[in-house]
Amino acid sequence: MIGCMPATQSPLSVLRKGGYSLAGLCGGRVFMRFLAMAVALLASMQGQTHARALNDPFTCLTSFDGQTALLPGFVPAKAIQKTAPSYPKGMEEQLGEGWVVFDFHVSQAGEVQELELSDRLGSQAFVDAAEKAVRSWRYQPATLNGVAITQYTQRASFEFRFPKEPKPSAEHALAVEQYQTARRALLNGEAAKAITILEAALAGVDGKNSMNLYEQSKFSLMLATAYYVAKNYPRAHLHAGRAAFADGEFLEPADAARANRLFHLLSIEAGGYAPVLCGKPKPQPPQSGDDIIAQPTLDALEAEVIRVASVPGTMAVPATIGPLGAGKNGWRHRLIRRTFAFADIQGDVGTFKLTCTTKIMSDTVNDKAEWSVPDSAGVCYLLVDGAPGATFKLLQAW
Repeated sequence: MIGCMPATQSPLSVLRKGGYSLAGLCGGRVFMRFLAMAVALLASMQGQTHARALNDPFTCLTSFDGQTALLPGFVPAKAIQKTAPSYPKGMEEQLGEGWVVFDFHVSQAGEVQELELSDRLGSQAFVDAAEKAVRSWRYQPATLNGVAITQYTQRASFEFRFPKEPKPSAEHALAVEQYQTARRALLNGEAAKAITILEAALAGVDGKNSMNLYEQSKFSLMLATAYYVAKNYPRAHLHAGRAAFADGEFLEPADAARANRLFHLLSIEAGGYAPVLCGKPKPQPPQSGDDIIAQPTLDALEAEVIRVASVPGTMAVPATIGPLGAGKNGWRHRLIRRTFAFADIQGDVGTFKLTCTTKIMSDTVNDKAEWSVPDSAGVCYLLVDGAPGATFKLLQAW
């Protein structure tokens, strides 16, 4: 319903509160003239908003070059001292292989701060080795108009591969047996049984497993598929992301395609609209074998994202708190528009943290306030914490 909106009322608060009654706020010929102008304005805005929704700089410029273009006078931090972590010596048969991803800030003094584990696949020992290395890094700090500033959006990923190929062991034979048992269970419609087997295998013993990255990626893909079949989409999203790490580099081409497509679909359903709006090429179907994701389903989902983002006014993104990796729960979203608010909060939703290139902000999630991001902030990522299964809507406006 189109209603008369007071000048002091924002589009977000109108949507959050369900709009206004025409009878209570409008009347007679004044309203009819307003309505005619509004219809004409919306018609002209439709094409403009559609164009802006696709490849908008605020949403899409994520590289350092892009951030420089988005922020006049901004020069990103540059590493001047980097030590790569080493594979823990003599631990090949105990630790297997893995990868680690860290997020951190680079301070005005060029030091690494607020180092936080984003996710890992493999043993905890890899996290310890990577953390020790990153904390020793030094940077030439980022500057804005010649003044040193803190850059808040930094990410580093590390792969831990066998220094030399180990001999086949009983543990690897066990991994093959576990995989085949889980596969049979899934084919027989026993998704819960498959999940139990695969989760235990990936967890290993005392935080250690001796699988290589190919094996762990295969297990992650099957685990994502099992959770998807069981309709536990947040956990399916987590494991699909692990299987699709580095575009599925550690899998055969057909499995890499399956992992990338499943992760792409689940990311969109979790509010990850930016890749679609920024024209990132969609993952192609596998060249051989079947695929759990039908192409018409993916095409329809992408078309709906573009339609929603192209509508003038406020965009509502549904969100569900789920696992993020590293034992944390939350909901992560690359902000698409510059003003945001929360609505329809159901369950235990706690605080949010907004991390942008040059600014950072945190607050308690509530449905009474709204927040704006200046153009100078750069690309922004929103992290909302809470209890698994809690839901809300993120409202965004230009």
